Amino acid sequence: MERNRTGLLLAILGLSMLLGGCQMLSGASHHSSNNTTDTTLTTDQLVGFWESQAQSVGKTGYYYRFNADGTLALSEEKPDNLVLTGTFKIDGAKTVDLQLTNPRDNAVILAMTWQLMDAQNNELVFRIMPDDGVVWLRKVN
Repeated sequence: MERNRTGLLLAILGLSMLLGGCQMLSGASHHSSNNTTDTTLTTDQLVGFWESQAQSVGKTGYYYRFNADGTLALSEEKPDNLVLTGTFKIDGAKTVDLQLTNPRDNAVILAMTWQLMDAQNNELVFRIMPDDGVVWLRKVN
């Protein structure tokens, strides 16, 4: 039990580092926030398997699987290493509301909103609201 709790806390810490550390990307990214007025997102575009890019953490290491039924799974380092589950909802084709839970007891661990900044090819860039961090996702085939 203690080992499971420690592993979960490490996973949450890693996610926090990813979310907080990605703030550095907002200044260094070649993507412009001016694209927010034209950029939209549909559920179909988001559904799939994505790898997050986190320069400040020094590695790519988080994988998101968005499903057509509005559920999602977050894995760490390996696509099959499930850490958290959750749900998502696209609101107005500009923002995505995510709620992550502990898969063991379904307790809500993290709720956040991502605002789409840029979408091109197989990449999506989101601003984390309200703290202005950035998440950059790349589609995994």
